[in-house]
Amino acid sequence: MVSHQVYLDTNAFRDVFVTVTGFSTLIPGSYQVNIHTKIIPLVSFVWIGVFLMVSAMLPIFGMETQSLLKALRGKDKHLYEDEPESVEPPPEIQDN
Repeated sequence: MVSHQVYLDTNAFRDVFVTVTGFSTLIPGSYQVNIHTKIIPLVSFVWIGVFLMVSAMLPIFGMETQSLLKALRGKDKHLYEDEPESVEPPPEIQDN
């Protein structure tokens, strides 16, 4: 019988994974168990790095969004201005 459950021991400096990968009977009453272990050091620092990266990107994203919105409002500003109903030619053209 093979178990697919994983025991995980986590602290700030390492993660330890322990899994039973094999189970066999040698003689009645005596068993052999194969255990697979993996130790991953300093895995918590990966999550600290992700947190620092996201916290640094949020203010930059806010500044870029603010300048983008300002540029978009100025780009189409002429579309929302009132146009004069009648345009009169300059006085020198009216005399002729």
